[in-house]
This record gives sequence, C-alpha cells and structure tokens, in this order.
Amino acid sequence: MIEIARDLGAARRTGQSMVLGFLDVDGLKQVNDRHGHAAGDNTLQAVSVTLRSMLREYDLTVRYGGDEFLFSVVGATEQDARMRIEAVNAALSAAGQNSVTCGLVTIGVDETLAAAIDRADHLLYEGRPHDGP
Repeated sequence: MIEIARDLGAARRTGQSMVLGFLDVDGLKQVNDRHGHAAGDNTLQAVSVTLRSMLREYDLTVRYGGDEFLFSVVGATEQDARMRIEAVNAALSAAGQNSVTCGLVTIGVDETLAAAIDRADHLLYEGRPHDGP
C-alpha cells in the first residue's frame, strides 16, 4: 500500500493520471473446496504471474486479500488497463485457469487512495459473476 501511495503521489506531482485496479480471482473458494488449498495457491500464483506479465514492468501489483489484488497504472487510461485485463483473462483461459473480475478507476485529483479503492471494489462487485441469490 505504501508503494501504491507513492505511485499516486508521483502521478500527482507530474500531472499524470493513475488508474487503480481492484482484481478478484473468480471461483477461488470452489478451487480450494474441491481441490485443496495447494491448488488454490497455484491458481493465485498463475493469476499473479499472468497479471504482472500483461502490465508494464514498472506497474505495481500487490495482493490485497485472500483472492484480491490491487494494481496501479500511471499515465495510462482505463481503456488501456481494461485491454490488459482482457489479455490476462485470455491468457488464463488458454492455460485452463480461473478468470478474474476487475474494477478500474482513474483516481480523482483530490480523491484519497482509500476512497479510490472503495470505488474500484464497488465496480468489481458490480462486474462479478453472481451465482444464486
């Protein structure tokens, strides 16, 4: 989180935009329940490696929670970040891995990092496939 806050500070100092992504691994609980936590860990590693390979080498990626990641993309648009997430899902699908759902926001000039994370989390939830009630 400290590094993402630094990215945000640098983006603001240089007048660049920063896109924040809040990403969730779809169906990780089911992987853990059906195949065990080692399989779930392998899924998390596959997502992490794939995500990092589709972002620029200097874009930050951090594990935020159990099946959640945050990433920051400075100087890019939400559309560019969305295309990268689509590439992540295509690569994961080709490898037989779980897909991801992502909420993307461009952080506002006076917006706090916490507020941006909340907005991205809300967008992630709206975009997540829902099974049942």
